[in-house]
Amino acid sequence: MLAFRTLSLPCLQAQLDMVVFERHPPQARSREELNAVLDIVQTTDARKIVSLCTAFRKQFPTSEFLGQLYRMEMHAYGTLNDAHKMIEAGQKALELNSHDVDALLTLASTIPNGAHNLSAESTALLDKAEGYARQALEEIDGPNATRGVPLDK
Repeated sequence: MLAFRTLSLPCLQAQLDMVVFERHPPQARSREELNAVLDIVQTTDARKIVSLCTAFRKQFPTSEFLGQLYRMEMHAYGTLNDAHKMIEAGQKALELNSHDVDALLTLASTIPNGAHNLSAESTALLDKAEGYARQALEEIDGPNATRGVPLDK
């Protein structure tokens, strides 16, 4: 029961999310980079998350954490009710990690709900949302081994 309670802490949940959706966990190249990621992970204010992610990308443009930070930014924009920027951040997350089930499912549900607010390209966006949903189902149904299982098994 204690494990379920600790997972409800935002910083631990965010750290777990970073591991779950990556084929190879990202590595910080410096203590400064790691501290910057931890600052973002531990932040609960959506506006601050967006500004910290923007600053992080400028300071660490080749970081292995960019995919996770775009995902966090996507959720922050969701909290701020900005569907357009939420979709942009989610698509950037998928450019860096096309297997990110969280981003796939979030975009699959956000695009149809915000389609009336976007533009004339809504039909193409709805097709894209359906594609994200199908890809998420494929990722979920695919064989997934835990980190403790050797690749040959």
